[in-house]
Amino acid sequence: MNPYDQRLLELNEILARISKNRDTLSSGEIDAIRQAVSGNELPPGGISSTVLKQGAIDDNPPSPDTGPTGPTGPTGPTGPTGPSGPTGATGPTGSTGPTGPSGPSGNCTCQCQATLVSQDYTATLDDYYVGVNSDGPVTITLPADCTDCDQIIVKAEMGPPLGNRKITVTTSDGSTIDGAEDYVIEVPYQSIRLLCRGGNWHII
Repeated sequence: MNPYDQRLLELNEILARISKNRDTLSSGEIDAIRQAVSGNELPPGGISSTVLKQGAIDDNPPSPDTGPTGPTGPTGPTGPTGPSGPTGATGPTGSTGPTGPSGPSGNCTCQCQATLVSQDYTATLDDYYVGVNSDGPVTITLPADCTDCDQIIVKAEMGPPLGNRKITVTTSDGSTIDGAEDYVIEVPYQSIRLLCRGGNWHII
């Protein structure tokens, strides 16, 4: 048997023992095996009998077992809020709702009848405005038996000096004017507006 075949036989025996006993090789013998496998000549001294006790045929031994995974760390703080997006387009205008019911009619019977007098005068509920322009004093008697919301305006249409041309506004049915029996206009162009409520007159 030639030396090369002898070396191959020796190599096969070593590989068989390693496979059976899971023995190890030295790094030098690992290189020898690699050369033999690649077709290179084996070392002159062959492979010694110490192959059963030296080195590892696999020079990359298996990694040790992986340890358990550690606990998850705490969650980091929330990042800052991003910028707001653009405002969306305005939606279409909704349809107009139905007209609500009409409220009840009031009981105010305001008239707009204007009268100008130069002497004593008894107003009626049809009078809304009574103007006075005279050379002497004048008495204006308010309508009797007024009802709520009846109104009347009395005004001096006389400029200064008014002198003795005073205008006395009074009642004839026992009703009052702001709690008094009468009211006297003593200033040029002065006026009072009266509204009836509860059978009496109130200056407004």
